[in-house]
Amino acid sequence: CNTEEVEMLGSTFSDNLVYSNLDTFDIIVGGKKFDCTSSAYWMSKFDLNKVRVMALVLAHSAVLTGYDNELEKALEEAKPYVETLKEKGEVYKGRKAILKFTGKLLSIRREILSNLYVIDTPEDIRNKAALYETYCNFKQILATSTRYRAIELKLDAVKELLEILSSIVSTKHSMALEAVIIVLITTEILLSFLH
Repeated sequence: CNTEEVEMLGSTFSDNLVYSNLDTFDIIVGGKKFDCTSSAYWMSKFDLNKVRVMALVLAHSAVLTGYDNELEKALEEAKPYVETLKEKGEVYKGRKAILKFTGKLLSIRREILSNLYVIDTPEDIRNKAALYETYCNFKQILATSTRYRAIELKLDAVKELLEILSSIVSTKHSMALEAVIIVLITTEILLSFLH
């Protein structure tokens, strides 16, 4: 596909798809053997099952890229909260804004955690040595394990941010309730003096 075709397909399925670059991946069959790279893989003879394994790992890589982009975007949106907290010691956004952002973070985290199972090695690949070797080699070439760990670290950062924001909302709510209680007690004392 060329760039126009991919953009047309993307707009057909979602208005939110962004293609920052189009990568190509070549499968070289026969000829002189070379070390595989992130853009080319060498096979002595064509093996459809190995190609399917590579397609699966490429799909895993695409999923990881999507999750990584989603987490980066969420963490970028969190910067104003973190910067204000760092500089002023509190977050000036309203309770509703903080709760909405917290809900967004929870939604992203839940979606990613509920779908990370797709990265697991399928049992039928694990049980066939040649396919498993191709699977492991290709995962290494695309650094999917390293990227998976990076996503786990970002999920931990999101979890920590959620805990902090929840604590802030809870503290703000408690302070508001305390203020209301103080006003009620003061009002009752004043009314008792007037009677």
